[in-house]
Amino acid sequence: MELAMRGPHSLDTTAIDANVAKVAVGNYVLGSLDSDTGEFVVAYVGRADSGVNAKLKSWIGRTSAPLFMYSYAVSPKVAFAKECKLYHALSPPDNDAHPERPVGMDWTCPVCDTFGKAKGAWRRIKGQSGVAGT
Repeated sequence: MELAMRGPHSLDTTAIDANVAKVAVGNYVLGSLDSDTGEFVVAYVGRADSGVNAKLKSWIGRTSAPLFMYSYAVSPKVAFAKECKLYHALSPPDNDAHPERPVGMDWTCPVCDTFGKAKGAWRRIKGQSGVAGT
């Protein structure tokens, strides 16, 4: 699956500062490389509503995932939608629950009915991407 993200990079302060210089809203995934295929294996999907750099740094020492990938988003609403799509498409093992909306927002998940009726044609269908370019 195409994640449309930059990386992977080591989940450490030096790599985060060198690669995530812009203070912006965005999405990230934590994971590792498959030793046989070299493909990035996603363990956790998340978003940052104010700064990806700071959010990634908050994970240092709190996860066994050694790598991260990230992308910037134009708004928290766009980041929430992408996080939901990635969560449903990838079923990351380290996410305990569906992504939460920011406090005070009434946004719906574009995939499921967790926060009300799903909008658009994007539905959870095995093999359907729906993630790239979001």
